[in-house]
Amino acid sequence: SSRRRHTRCSRDWSSDVCSSDLGVTLDDQAHAVWETLDHMAPGPIILQGNSIGASVAMHMANQQPSRVRALILSGTGYSVDASVMWKWVERYRKEGIALRHTQILDHFSPAGQQSKFASYYADMLCELDNEGTLGSIIAMNEANARSRPRPESFYDALTMPTLIIAGSADRTFPSSKSLHQRLPGSRFAVIEGAGHCCNIEAPWEFDRHCIEFLRELGLFPG
Repeated sequence: SSRRRHTRCSRDWSSDVCSSDLGVTLDDQAHAVWETLDHMAPGPIILQGNSIGASVAMHMANQQPSRVRALILSGTGYSVDASVMWKWVERYRKEGIALRHTQILDHFSPAGQQSKFASYYADMLCELDNEGTLGSIIAMNEANARSRPRPESFYDALTMPTLIIAGSADRTFPSSKSLHQRLPGSRFAVIEGAGHCCNIEAPWEFDRHCIEFLRELGLFPG
């Protein structure tokens, strides 16, 4: 058969128990994902990440570029300003885990925030509230903030085929276009009306862009 066998691996950052006191970095998180993949899928991979997951994916691609056959990024961009991330850190320290529901809804477009699905999704994620959840969220936001500004060599290393998908209603939309301009040869796709979580808000369009991209590279099975 000419069909390729693919193994899907995903990482749930907010379920990791970690403390901001440990100074966890995005490089640390990227190494942790590689360690998982070494056990589950030690060969070449297709990397996809949204928001902070996209930042971790770019760090992974920097660490082991020869293993990354394609890179798919959304909810991210080329930016040196970390002020928004630090504001979330401070708010979580003051308001606690209750803030999570507000932040999750903020990831949707204004129209999407009014949907029953967005409310259900936010409620579902907020059910995860164990001993390490709040500390992990703060640590991840701190790590993302401390990773800016990135050296230009960081972006120079991203030479693998790259697709950047952006929702037109996402606050990072302008910096997503800047990232596309910063990565020569990258492809840029826009999902009109979608917010930060365009992969969740418009999955059918998101998947279509991914499939077209991977099919052109000969990486989509079937």
